[in-house]
Amino acid sequence: MEYTLRVGGEAGQGLQTIGGALAQVFSKIGFHVFTHQDYMSRVRGGHNFYQIRFSEKEISASRDMVDILLALDLDTIEIHRKSVRDDGFILYDSEITKKKFEEPEFIDIPFKKIALDVGKKV
Repeated sequence: MEYTLRVGGEAGQGLQTIGGALAQVFSKIGFHVFTHQDYMSRVRGGHNFYQIRFSEKEISASRDMVDILLALDLDTIEIHRKSVRDDGFILYDSEITKKKFEEPEFIDIPFKKIALDVGKKV
């Protein structure tokens, strides 16, 4: 089993936190993990992404194509859509992107609503 997950969004949306946390989870449950980040700006507004490759076997590099694209904004979909493998999928929140995608590779998850609901309970 081997997957590559790319989380993309604007600088300041917590991509390092999300990517780092996911990488730790995958590592702690026994996967080999390789991560890398790309960032255009340290100031909120530039597009960034954090990529995690995890596998049951040892790995030592990243991959260009991804299995899962987690899009925290519309730019991520527009920039990285062609990097998603044919059997991969794109997770997004249509409330955030202000656009609904009907293609089968898109999975609309209400990230914003979930975060607000969980935040109220804390």
